[in-house]
Amino acid sequence: MLATVAGAAAWIVFFRRGLVLSHYDARAHLVVARRVFDNLTPGWQQIGAVWLPLPHLIDLLPAQVNFFYRTGLFASLVSIACLAISTGAAARLILRTT
Repeated sequence: MLATVAGAAAWIVFFRRGLVLSHYDARAHLVVARRVFDNLTPGWQQIGAVWLPLPHLIDLLPAQVNFFYRTGLFASLVSIACLAISTGAAARLILRTT
């Protein structure tokens, strides 16, 4: 729960400063996800070979919505959820081993 709150608080700070998509990779992941459908030559081949395809597949449909594409909101929510899940899994693993 604490990881979710911390992730959401960090996102709010970055959003207010206009920095959610300031890193090149953040924008590039959304561009890759969007161009699967919105491109001169659409198709699954647009996913590319540089990154693993899971983030692009998760953001595939939401990236087609301009609001999610321009703000990075859906991708950020996925990242916050992954942070919470991985933090909980790490805490559970530590509690089991100690």
